[in-house]
Amino acid sequence: NTLAHVKRAYAHDAAQGARLLDALIAYLRAAMPKMRETSSTVRQELDLVRAYLEIVQLRLGDRLTFAIELPDDNVAHARMPAMLVLPLVDHAIAESFGDWQATGSIRVRVTIANERIRLALSQTGSLADDDERILAIRERLTALYAGDASLAMQRVEPNRTDAVLEIPYRRTPSYDASRTQ
Repeated sequence: NTLAHVKRAYAHDAAQGARLLDALIAYLRAAMPKMRETSSTVRQELDLVRAYLEIVQLRLGDRLTFAIELPDDNVAHARMPAMLVLPLVDHAIAESFGDWQATGSIRVRVTIANERIRLALSQTGSLADDDERILAIRERLTALYAGDASLAMQRVEPNRTDAVLEIPYRRTPSYDASRTQ
């Protein structure tokens, strides 16, 4: 779909086509090395999500706004399973923009509290708790963490839902934040 959109964009607006192609290249550079890996860092996962959202934003225009918040390096360098966040974001896009005229926003914020990584995805619309992507994420969490991780959907406002993913905080062995200060 994205390649077809790049082709159409180049035919109508070469600058838009170039931006879309650049975003696709950034996404593929972030995604390809991760395809066979089982572990990643929060920063790597959010780089992949950012590249994906940039592609979607180029396709949807000003109908989509997004923000990704990563407050400190301890969070950025924390270990997490590869390709865990992207299916959640993909589900949020599908739910928010199923209607071609829909507008909305997505905000991803990652923090550490009580030795847990907490990823909160806030999005316009609702998230189906029984979607196959959500069920697959929960199955992975159970397999990887044996009940010590969770994914919960919380209706915040009539037209806003938060998905909150929590996993144990595991530091990257080679990263020491105190050395960078």
